[in-house]
Amino acid sequence: MEGAPSVAWEEFLKTDYATDFVEIERLSEIEDPETEPFKSKDAATKVIEALKVKVEPYLKESSCTNKEDVEDKLAMINFRTGALYIETEQAGLGEPLVSLAVNHCKTAPKRNRIL
Repeated sequence: MEGAPSVAWEEFLKTDYATDFVEIERLSEIEDPETEPFKSKDAATKVIEALKVKVEPYLKESSCTNKEDVEDKLAMINFRTGALYIETEQAGLGEPLVSLAVNHCKTAPKRNRIL
């Protein structure tokens, strides 16, 4: 998704975001064989990285009135991506993303959100 988002933020949350997160959770729960121990988690990482690319343009979209929600969703994506990296023994990639998400929670204004 390049440039401006093609759908409103609220619609995106109901479609792409929701669908992708269900797929990410499904993939991350699969127990892979010892010969390919991280195959499904690696697939989940690819889906969540693609989701992040789809979410980021909403921060720049002038018509998006929910920038705080976008920032919260990006923090959730960073947290989940970091956790996947840590679960696949790539702590060096995962820990900075988890830290980013935690810092967002510490510095963002208090509002209803779940990370």
